Amino acid sequence: MKAGLRLVSAATHIAVEASRDPAPTIYVINPTVAQFKEDEQRNKHLDTKNFIFSRCHDGLAILCPIFVDTDFGHWCGAIFDIKRRVVWVYDPFHKKQYEDEVEQKVKDVFFKLVDPAYKLQIRQFRAWLQRDGFSCGVYIAHWFDFYTSTYLLSPEAGVITDTEPLSRSELEKVRYKLFRYVLSGMKVDLAD
Repeated sequence: MKAGLRLVSAATHIAVEASRDPAPTIYVINPTVAQFKEDEQRNKHLDTKNFIFSRCHDGLAILCPIFVDTDFGHWCGAIFDIKRRVVWVYDPFHKKQYEDEVEQKVKDVFFKLVDPAYKLQIRQFRAWLQRDGFSCGVYIAHWFDFYTSTYLLSPEAGVITDTEPLSRSELEKVRYKLFRYVLSGMKVDLAD
């Protein structure tokens, strides 16, 4: 779960960066809470004291890192773009099995909290294809960063997905950027 905390830390930094301009407000869901078995407890923690799902509005986006329990563990993600009435689902491997699992979790866990009047549609975001077995969290955080800076800040732009994989050097740049995000969120006390 340490990887999950790093992913949440990077995603939170991305949300803060994207929220500097007026609207939308961006929240990041704690992926651990989404795995709670008891509905009432899970829903209370997911909706938060700000009621981000039950009182959602057009000026809101919610980033959801989602852990898929595979043989090795895998990170996928969902973005609730309330203004567009879309929930984007992204699996860096582009595997139907994982996409279906994330889509089912969105329906079973998150849709129960959202007012049905919003009529949110689930769509697949076919962004960058992951080619290794250990960079899924990096891809999800990169996707959150890309989406929030490209689409949420320019609501008139149509959503275009890119199926080209990140090159090795691009992936290293993304890793470095996310590492900086994580470190910038930490208070460091240096000994003399």
